[in-house]
Amino acid sequence: MIDQFNSIRAKIENLVADILILSQYVEGIENRDKVSLENEKKLSEKARTISLKELDLKKEKEGIKKAQDEISEYSQKLVRRENSTLKKEDETKKSFEALERLKIEIAKREIAVMDNEQARNEINKERDDVDQRKNDLEIMESKAEKERLLSRERKEMLDERERKIKLKEKLLVKRLNA
Repeated sequence: MIDQFNSIRAKIENLVADILILSQYVEGIENRDKVSLENEKKLSEKARTISLKELDLKKEKEGIKKAQDEISEYSQKLVRRENSTLKKEDETKKSFEALERLKIEIAKREIAVMDNEQARNEINKERDDVDQRKNDLEIMESKAEKERLLSRERKEMLDERERKIKLKEKLLVKRLNA
């Protein structure tokens, strides 16, 4: 557009130069009246052509300015879009980072749950072992109690037998003495 403007300006300058040359040429001609009317017609036609070209140039300038305004507005929209896109990318990046942290936290919790389950299983196993030992101890205790009772009964029986033997001995000693 600017090149067109410059070319039109150059053409206008050429036309102005042509007009100047023509006006000098007209002064050199002897038949001024006749030539001057013709030249005036030519000059008016060229002036009209120049004014039309100037109008076209003004329209082109306005078109260029309008196009520049549109480009400026479009570039501003692109900048806003780019800023919005960058914000969204940052938000997405933060979301992904948060998601990764959550994944790590979940993995840690799963490990903790597995450790807790393993510890619970070990505790349950130990509890079962303790219960088994308790049962074994209770059985051993009951056996010991039975043996104690049996030994008490045996002792009582032995004491009774010993008493009977002593009684028999006393009786035998009395019989022998009598």
